[in-house]
Amino acid sequence: MKKIYFIFSLLIIFLLTLSFSQTNLSYARLEGNIYHKEDGKPIEGAMIKILGTDCVGFSDEDGKYVIKNIPIVGDQETYTIEIYEPNFNTVTLRKMETIKSGINQMDFNISLSQFFKKYYKTIDIAHPFSIKLTNDSCYIISGIITPKNTSKNDLYLLKIDKYGRKVWGRTYSIGQNIINAYVDVNNNNEFIVTATIAFQDQGYNIYLLKLDSNGKIIWEKNTGRSDWDEVAHDFIITNEGDYVVVGYVNLRNDKDVKKDNYIVKFNKNGEKIWDKVYGGKDNDYFKRVTQAVNGDYIVVGWTTPDDKPSYSTYYRIDKNGNIIWNKKITTDAPNFARGIISAPQGYVIVGIVYRNTSEYKNTIGTYWVNIDDKGDVLSKKEFFTKGRDNVVESITRNSKSYILTGFVNFHDKRIPNSYILKVDLKGDFVGEIIENKDYPNFIPYVINEKDIYFTFLGYTEQDNDKDIFVYKLSL
Repeated sequence: MKKIYFIFSLLIIFLLTLSFSQTNLSYARLEGNIYHKEDGKPIEGAMIKILGTDCVGFSDEDGKYVIKNIPIVGDQETYTIEIYEPNFNTVTLRKMETIKSGINQMDFNISLSQFFKKYYKTIDIAHPFSIKLTNDSCYIISGIITPKNTSKNDLYLLKIDKYGRKVWGRTYSIGQNIINAYVDVNNNNEFIVTATIAFQDQGYNIYLLKLDSNGKIIWEKNTGRSDWDEVAHDFIITNEGDYVVVGYVNLRNDKDVKKDNYIVKFNKNGEKIWDKVYGGKDNDYFKRVTQAVNGDYIVVGWTTPDDKPSYSTYYRIDKNGNIIWNKKITTDAPNFARGIISAPQGYVIVGIVYRNTSEYKNTIGTYWVNIDDKGDVLSKKEFFTKGRDNVVESITRNSKSYILTGFVNFHDKRIPNSYILKVDLKGDFVGEIIENKDYPNFIPYVINEKDIYFTFLGYTEQDNDKDIFVYKLSL
């Protein structure tokens, strides 16, 4: 009987203790701001976790965060707080803090890695074309933006800092439809944009725009001729500060007239110095341009005959627009040059090539060709993979390797996924990265910085929308 009374007493004590504990359980609210330790700017997308609880918060575009319902027994609790930087979800700060019942205010300063993966969503449809490093260690991105429920494209520029944070975005409407836009940066940290505009009568002209470092227009030029269609595919700011644009041209309103290679040179004020048209009886297209050490221009593209497979072409053109040499890359199936870059020995041209054999049925592969300063082929490599297409759009390099980007298309899925191909200085395969997502995504442009970083510009397509992304990695 005494044993029963003893157990009953223990039960009463336990219930009283539990009741007492519950009456002393309260909740806290933690709020504040997340700042960058080096420059004091707010950080968006940082994750704040209260260890030992399910309480998590995220900082908004102003760096503000709020975490509610943090359990407190008594007047206060000491918790370990972890803060994850937004770029790669790695812990950048861990510290013990005392949180009191009620509202608590705490600000945190964290560091950020210069490596990042960031997506830049807009309410409209954005399609990027190029990215360049600015003189203030930021990046400028050019593209087109299409307001939803419309069919007219406007020019779009996006500036981000070295950590991937948005500095500003600007939309420029020039009254006409823009179909592409490429940007470069001069020595004064001003932005030069070359775009192709389409008029209501379906004609095309090349459009130039100069802006200051804040995106304010300095001048703009519509450079086209009234009887020509002129389409820009690429441009550079030369060593002398002029602008060289390449693409193709044809007579307007004459669908039977073929397209020809087109190169045009402008001075610093956007005034035309000269333009040249090259081509034979077939359709010819210039795609990319770079400048040689002596000031010549090395241009790559392709020719599409009526009765033969398309083939890649490459030209050397002097400062006055005169051809020094022009050559071609031929294969049994169509091939198209997509990029060019200077190399330790001459230049490297990359492109796509088709193959239809028993091993590779209707497959697109990548080619890599090293030419010398005279245009002679030093070496050539091809990269094919069973069951998928490898489509390259851009190339860059550092002192150890070349990086090619574009997309792959798996034959059984037919969903393009971003593609990064790494080869050594001899053109031998090193490795590849493929984004295995269930929606289309592409990387049309890549640049190298300080021989360390590779910065990739891409976009995704989901639910009739396009969004820009930028990856900054070391490979």
